[in-house]
Amino acid sequence: RGAKSASSTARVAAGATPAVQVASSTNQADNVTLQVASFAARDNADRALAILRGAGIDRASLHDATANGQRVWRLRVGPLEATAANGLANRIAGLGFGAPQRVNE
Repeated sequence: RGAKSASSTARVAAGATPAVQVASSTNQADNVTLQVASFAARDNADRALAILRGAGIDRASLHDATANGQRVWRLRVGPLEATAANGLANRIAGLGFGAPQRVNE
């Protein structure tokens, strides 16, 4: 896939759920990491990261990985307490990124 801009960020996975659903545990504090987007071009990833940080989302970071034999940069936020994840997911979506996905690290 081609590079994605911050304003036209594609969903991370086909058939992804439209909203992040996070259940809290009464026995332990769940830590949640949200994946906002995945980029083929580092410049686009850097711009998207700057948007999140400019909005005060300080736990945003880039993680490089390989997908389908190509290098990608994953924009993630976390770890977060599960109780804060839903509100932050809605805030991220409001910035034009779409609904972030919960990921396990």
